[in-house]
Amino acid sequence: MGDGASMDAALSDAAAELYAGPLDEFTKRRTALANAAEKLVAARIRKLPKPVVAAWVINMLARRDPDRLGELAELGERIAEAQDELDADRLRATGRERARLVPAITRDAVALAEELERSVGEGIAREVEQTLEAAAVNRAVADAVRGGLLVKAPLTADADDGDIAAAVALSADATPQPKAVKGRASKRDDLARKRRETAENAVAEAESEAASAEADDAELTARLDKARGERHELEAQRDDLERQLQELARRLDALDDDIDTLEGHRDDTHERVQQSRRELRAARQALRKLR
Repeated sequence: MGDGASMDAALSDAAAELYAGPLDEFTKRRTALANAAEKLVAARIRKLPKPVVAAWVINMLARRDPDRLGELAELGERIAEAQDELDADRLRATGRERARLVPAITRDAVALAEELERSVGEGIAREVEQTLEAAAVNRAVADAVRGGLLVKAPLTADADDGDIAAAVALSADATPQPKAVKGRASKRDDLARKRRETAENAVAEAESEAASAEADDAELTARLDKARGERHELEAQRDDLERQLQELARRLDALDDDIDTLEGHRDDTHERVQQSRRELRAARQALRKLR
């Protein structure tokens, strides 16, 4: 083995195997891999640093459950799109999803480490979570996390190329990607396709909802116009009835006046009748006396 590409490939394969193994056996496995390698590659293998516990926990997740980190990378791309488009609603939605997903993946990573007989305290778990939070908003951090070759953690959201280069065992541009993370482009294509399908479904659903809303709006507008027309008619009827009531009230007042007048006349007539009767009786009595 002599050319640089072959040496890089051998180093990459050795690193993939080394960082996928138990943390307690790291030094012993590194020595064994170096002893089995060609001289120049062996020298580079011996320089591979042992990862801190938080970095090892993330590496285990990258090697054993890469789809989980794929979810985080996909979320990161949607966050970036929302930021580029200044879409406040999507930013809020992806922010809520990030707040749910990052702790869930952290718990999965801690549980996996414990399955591998490595106890993880709260401090280490927090470093894992901080790095995953950074991966959700920093594409370079996400790539480093998914590469499975972390040696330092935590990484922060504002980590630059220098920070990331110092946190991984091998730089991505210097060596081929480890076997465990090959096919990343294909996975990204799948994620992109899924996003397109999701977006197309969302558009179709939105169009259907818009059509339904427009139909509802048209129906409600027609009902509103009808109700307004009926109200106008009722108002006209009310006004007419009020005029009729006013006329009836006027007529009642006039009749009351007539009744009062007639009652007065009747009282006068009644008195005249009584007076006439008295006069008639007196006249009859006078006539009888003359006879």
